Amino acid sequence: MAQYTVLLVEDDPRTRDRLAAAISANADLYLLKAAANHAEARAALQLQTPDVLLLDLGLPDGDGTDLIPDALRAGARVIVMSVFNNGARLNAALAAGAHGCLFKDISSGGLGRAVNALFAKSPIHVTTNDPARGVMASRNLIQGRSS
Repeated sequence: MAQYTVLLVEDDPRTRDRLAAAISANADLYLLKAAANHAEARAALQLQTPDVLLLDLGLPDGDGTDLIPDALRAGARVIVMSVFNNGARLNAALAAGAHGCLFKDISSGGLGRAVNALFAKSPIHVTTNDPARGVMASRNLIQGRSS
């Protein structure tokens, strides 16, 4: 049985489908919803609080960072997902309360380990197709909120 429920917010259909499949393939994770935009995500957060909000920041109808305070108030933990090392954008998300950042090319196993580490409040070590990006992603998750 899954330990953690996940709300995925990603506007790119192929990336959303791949991440949803990665979540579904992990026994520790249960996908509540795969939202395609800001409005769908906000509506989903009002209906049910996930354990984890996996959040794309660049949504077509709003900035994903705006969803972070609502998710935190509801008791969710927030991990932003990115394909770019955009320091200003990631720092803004961390300042808004995100617990960390992972790159979107993370494997299913890496995603599960990251979520488990988030709840265990322990460092994570993930790999991506680009080892340098994996190191940056791990560092950002560790430097995010600890609660």
